[in-house]
Amino acid sequence: MFCADYNPIFEWSDPPVTHSRWEQKEILRRIAEWARNISSGKVDLACDVLEAEYVEGGTTGPVPTGNRISSSK
Repeated sequence: MFCADYNPIFEWSDPPVTHSRWEQKEILRRIAEWARNISSGKVDLACDVLEAEYVEGGTTGPVPTGNRISSSK
């Protein structure tokens, strides 16, 4: 499993959830700017690129091979 954003519930997850993390203030700043522009009738099609950090957990990788249930023919 991979989540595009951090969630505090991940602290309880075992194995840890693989996720990305970025500066939320920058996202909120851009949303506020977009809302101001739209509310004043301006077209806002700007696309900002924000740096993100990949936080590797234990929820990505190959499917475990042990304890498989096999179907018999």
